[in-house]
Amino acid sequence: MRYNDTAVHSVPLGINIIGSILNMNALKSQNKTPYSLETTILPFPGLKPEWTYDATSFTSILLIGLALIVIPGGFGILVVAERQVRRK
Repeated sequence: MRYNDTAVHSVPLGINIIGSILNMNALKSQNKTPYSLETTILPFPGLKPEWTYDATSFTSILLIGLALIVIPGGFGILVVAERQVRRK
């Protein structure tokens, strides 16, 4: 459970309360039925992503890295073998 103790929501909330009071007073002076403005305070989103270990993504990255190393090395082996035999 997260608790936000910075109270950054208090300024917009105070402005809304003052606006609601002014709105209700203006409607009362015009002999209309006053209605209140409603607000909803939502929690702040989490700033730190929650990382989880995924074995499949780790394995796939590892295999891609191995492929990038082994495949060019295979072409190098052919060149070295040709030079050892002195064949073109």
